[in-house]
Amino acid sequence: APRDRLTISNSIAAPDLYRYRIRARNGSTNSPYSNIVEVDTRATPLPTVDPRATIFSPDDAFLTDDGRVYMLASQHSSIFVWDMNRQDWLTTIPLRGQARYMSYSPSFDAIFTSYEDGRLYAIPRLGSPTSELAFAEGPLDGTCGLVAADEYLVTCDNYGAWQSQSSFSMSGNLLDTREWRYPINGGTWSAQNRRVYHLRDNTSPNDLIAIPVSASGVLGAEVDSPYHTSLGIGHPVRVSPSGNIVILGPGQVFDANTLMYAGNLPRPMVDAAWMNNRLFSAQGSRIDAHLDGSYALTTPTRTLDRPILRLFAHASGKFVVVLSRADGGTELRLLDMQLDTVEKPIILDGFE
Repeated sequence: APRDRLTISNSIAAPDLYRYRIRARNGSTNSPYSNIVEVDTRATPLPTVDPRATIFSPDDAFLTDDGRVYMLASQHSSIFVWDMNRQDWLTTIPLRGQARYMSYSPSFDAIFTSYEDGRLYAIPRLGSPTSELAFAEGPLDGTCGLVAADEYLVTCDNYGAWQSQSSFSMSGNLLDTREWRYPINGGTWSAQNRRVYHLRDNTSPNDLIAIPVSASGVLGAEVDSPYHTSLGIGHPVRVSPSGNIVILGPGQVFDANTLMYAGNLPRPMVDAAWMNNRLFSAQGSRIDAHLDGSYALTTPTRTLDRPILRLFAHASGKFVVVLSRADGGTELRLLDMQLDTVEKPIILDGFE
């Protein structure tokens, strides 16, 4: 039956309210369409999980310009939010289920989630209420990647030959689909290069892959590094803000254009961040600064009392560190440019 989709009046499609007209068909004979029937698919408010009372380790995380860290906790069907300015937890975003992937589009200030059934949702970050709105529906054959690429959303599913990669506009319209592709594992977008960088796990040898995305949302042919060896290939995948280099977990540095070897960090890393174009890496409980070009260690350096899960750099000159507690839970700390701890502000009656 034909379906008219209603969307909210902003750049993100929010088809949570549908209008249907129904007709019966018997062979070549059709009945007249019925009157319009409205179906509101907005769910009853979901239960909110308190991260202070929850043991979780984030499946993914990102930091926004206004200093909020969003952490996907798929097991708890939640996105937990931590404010670096208050150094405290904010209201949890409840999810419809255990989302497989999460990605953030700074261009549209929206969070996207994908599920095993192929459904995609958008969360306007500062919307009221902040909740998942149906965005698009992919093939119901699993999901294998999700990356917000400026004005487009790049996805991966298990439909077709090998895997299929698709691009969607921010209004939820399918723009392009390509089969014979790899899963988008650890996908990272570079706006400077208009490329999604990822690994092709579960294929031997593993490799660093780049997917070009044109200005009109068309997916270009995948490009891989010229070495075709799993040596030095491992998560995470981090791209410098300038778009010059890609760094992988084992410490290998690649030219972001040619994907050729361009150096090596002195040690592996679990995360990397750039502060004023200076590279910092984290491994174990230690954070190191690196010299430009040689990637040799330099000052400052800091060893914390817990293993580091993620490291984020903010334009204010502060780092947010996501740490793993001994009980399996998660803790966040704020550090300054010298990697010294920034004490939590005292807030009384709404005033600092």
